[in-house]
Amino acid sequence: MRHAVLPRALLALMLAACAGGAARQRALLPAMQLAWPGVRSDVVAAAPGPDVLSIADDMDSALAAGDPQLVALVPWPPLRDAATAGILAKEQAGLLGPGPAASLRERVARFGDAYAHLVAR
Repeated sequence: MRHAVLPRALLALMLAACAGGAARQRALLPAMQLAWPGVRSDVVAAAPGPDVLSIADDMDSALAAGDPQLVALVPWPPLRDAATAGILAKEQAGLLGPGPAASLRERVARFGDAYAHLVAR
C-alpha cells in the first residue's frame, strides 16, 4: 500500500509544482497592476522630465490594457530610477521615515522583478 501512495504523491507534487509556475506567471500582471499606482506616485515625486512622464503614461496604458506584450515594450530602468529618486525625495523632505521608505523601495524592486519575469516570457 505504501508503495502505491509514494508514486501518486510524487506525481501530485510534480503537477503542483508545474501549476505553481503557471499560476505565478498569470499573477504577475495583476500584481503589477495593483502596485503601479504607488510606483507611479514615486516616479512623479522625483519631478522627472517629460520623457520619463511619457514612459509612465505608456506604462499606464499597457497595464490598463492588461497586455503583457505591451508592458514588455515599456522601458523599466528610467521608471525604476525615477521611483527610487522620488522615494529619496520624500524621505529627505521628512515625508517618510526610514522604515516606510525601505518598504516603498521594496515595492519598486518587486515591481521590477515582475517586469523582468514578464519580459523574459
